[in-house]
Formats: sequence, structure tokens, C-alpha cells
Amino acid sequence: MLEVYTHGDMQSPDYECGIWVPICKPEEENEREAAEMVSAMTMTGIL
Repeated sequence: MLEVYTHGDMQSPDYECGIWVPICKPEEENEREAAEMVSAMTMTGIL
């Protein structure tokens, strides 16, 4: 988990902060995403 604080007055009503939660995907899902990305890049002429 990573807490993120923006610059500014923390007492101000419009002050923003947030928490980022890392998400781990199963290995097979990452491989499928990579294959889809390469396929799309090949079809559009990027690769």
C-alpha cells in the first residue's frame, strides 16, 4: 500500500490524498495480455 499526499494545506476542505493498493495478476493472465498487446501492435503496424 502507498499513501499519496498532494502539495497544499492539509486542513483545507479541498485537499486531496489517496491510497494506492498494488494488484497482482495471475501469471497466465499477464501472458495473455502481452500476447494481445503484441497482436494489436502487429496489426496496426507498430511492430
